[in-house]
Amino acid sequence: MSKETEFFDALHGLRSNYPTGVTTWSKCSTDGCDNSARGGGYCAHCWEDTIAKITGDAKLANELHIATATAHRRICRALDIVQEI
Repeated sequence: MSKETEFFDALHGLRSNYPTGVTTWSKCSTDGCDNSARGGGYCAHCWEDTIAKITGDAKLANELHIATATAHRRICRALDIVQEI
């Protein structure tokens, strides 16, 4: 698998932990991690760590995580507004 494919897979995993609808949650699949994760997969923090390993840049991985969480909050707010109309 190419590094680019690994990166996009990890980014997708990170994003999947910020759903906009009803979903299932359980403990993260990473040994020793007590965070919750969507669908029993890896949690957002573990995906952030994976992105850091792939890119070699922990700061960038954290910035991507923060940007994903911020976008998620804004999407949820927009959905709230749409549902109020």
